[in-house]
Amino acid sequence: MQSPIISATVLALSAIGLITSWHIYNKKSNKERLVCKIGDKCQEVVTSKYSTMFGIKNETLGMLFYISVAVLTVTMMTGVDSILRIPLLLGLVIMTGGATLYSLVLTYIQVFVLKEWCEYCLISAAATAAIFVLELVAFL
Repeated sequence: MQSPIISATVLALSAIGLITSWHIYNKKSNKERLVCKIGDKCQEVVTSKYSTMFGIKNETLGMLFYISVAVLTVTMMTGVDSILRIPLLLGLVIMTGGATLYSLVLTYIQVFVLKEWCEYCLISAAATAAIFVLELVAFL
């Protein structure tokens, strides 16, 4: 069973990730320049050819991911049959693990291919990785 502390932390990290992804989405949708504090090339990162997967914008995928994690976490918190608990936790581990791998690939691309930084992307990647670690701990 997922502890209340882990659940609350996952929800907080999901909120941070959702807000970050929404910020990128909002700026791009309004055709506003995305400004970063640690580098001035955020815009180049989020509009690069790596900013989509299967034609879906990474920030949209991020928002869907964080909403899904939050919904599944709340479902776990509100009580599910013990039969469903393990499959739900396993699903969260698999989903967050895949998202973490994708975030690592995108971070690698920032560092070694684009050689530009997007702090919003890094915040999202860190939130995703932290959620994965927490879900893995909860599962084990």
